[in-house]
Amino acid sequence: MKTTDDLQRTLPWKDNIGYSMGNLGSNLIFAMITFHMLYFYTDIMGISAAAVGVLFLVARIWDAVNDPIMGSIVDKTHTRWGKFRPFIIVGIVPCAIVYTLTFYTPDLGHTGKVIWAFATYIPLGMIVTSINIPYHAQTTIMSKNPIERTEIGTVSNITALLATLVVAAATLPLIGLFATPQAGFTWITALYGTLMIACYTITFIVTKRYDLPASEKPLERTAANFFTLKQKIRVLTQNRPLIALMFGYLFFQIGTSITASTAIYFFKYYLRMESLYPPFMGLFLIMMTTGMLIVPKLSKKMGKKKLFQISNLLATFSLLAPIVIFPFIRANDTKQLIFLGGLAGIVVLFGAFWNGPVVALVWGMIPDTVEYAELKVGIRSEGLIFALLSFMMKAGLALGGAITGAVLMMIDYVPNQVQNEKTLFGLLILCSLLPFVIRLMTNMVMKYYTLSEGEFQRIVVKLEEQRTLAN
Repeated sequence: MKTTDDLQRTLPWKDNIGYSMGNLGSNLIFAMITFHMLYFYTDIMGISAAAVGVLFLVARIWDAVNDPIMGSIVDKTHTRWGKFRPFIIVGIVPCAIVYTLTFYTPDLGHTGKVIWAFATYIPLGMIVTSINIPYHAQTTIMSKNPIERTEIGTVSNITALLATLVVAAATLPLIGLFATPQAGFTWITALYGTLMIACYTITFIVTKRYDLPASEKPLERTAANFFTLKQKIRVLTQNRPLIALMFGYLFFQIGTSITASTAIYFFKYYLRMESLYPPFMGLFLIMMTTGMLIVPKLSKKMGKKKLFQISNLLATFSLLAPIVIFPFIRANDTKQLIFLGGLAGIVVLFGAFWNGPVVALVWGMIPDTVEYAELKVGIRSEGLIFALLSFMMKAGLALGGAITGAVLMMIDYVPNQVQNEKTLFGLLILCSLLPFVIRLMTNMVMKYYTLSEGEFQRIVVKLEEQRTLAN
């Protein structure tokens, strides 16, 4: 009988890094949506916050239909280029084009601009889905070793944060080089889109040895293409670790999206120090990247779930620093602002460090739920599981953006104007207290994640034995 020692390390680091380049390209898009989409629509394109909120919600309602369909398509795909790679190479050029158009400001009235936003933002989400679901699903075929899977998640998220660092810290300064912000956003997204194509192309080449054509590998008897959609839904409904992880990630994404969407407003209107936004976000993302480096070693010692929960709690409580400190800073007291504001910034950066492990661990834990479902339900459905992850990620970003837009409307926010006291206090709530409450719900949900490292290794051994007997 096989033991868990048979789960050998098989993934070269060069392949891990090559695969992770796709996540770098992907986050040249997601980071723009997270940090600049709401701001672009309200302050640059001139769309009302209410209209943007409706757009985000409609897009996510459509994703609830679109993402599972895409996951099912991926599960049924078998080509001479492999199962996952064809979607990447076919989708990247259209994605770059629509991405650029999404950040283009047409010479139209408010209604025309809203229509343009709907006609570009929703298709962008669909194309990104068609690339990201198969991209992330590849982690299930690259290694069965749980430590290697954690390393894949860590490395890919480090490259993702490098892209996010560039977008958050460099975008506004680069846009300032153009004649107008409208032109700047369009040309910068065209540049990011071109880089995205190059990154995904590297991944397409590197993963060829893993994503084999159907003719070159044995057909798995539990492959999801043999089952109906109704049967495959059991992969989700009877997968307790997956459900816990998905809802935990959803709350994490909502809270993070609110903070990220509000940050530029907070620096611009509350602190009146817009120039500090890029360098602070740069430091924030550097701290997140540094935090990810501890994941492989600490997760091996304490387990993925425990590290996830501790990291999220530390990051969550750091969110209270702005609302605890800033109300006590006297108006026009520069020394007090520098000292107490700096203290709040240090606490937030401490929290950024612990955000890193949370993000990396999600992508290291989700592949394990594929084998869990295969043993429990008898169906292997990478596409459907990663479609759910894609939906939760986009739903969290959109709900966070929609909540931010709704609150901006409630607190009487007016773009490019000096804000009143009510609005300023509302911005403080948005960037601190509200995401704090939402992020606490992540740990509450993660109590129900029951898939330990030992249990996962027993599942893999059992599945290998079943396949050996079947052959």
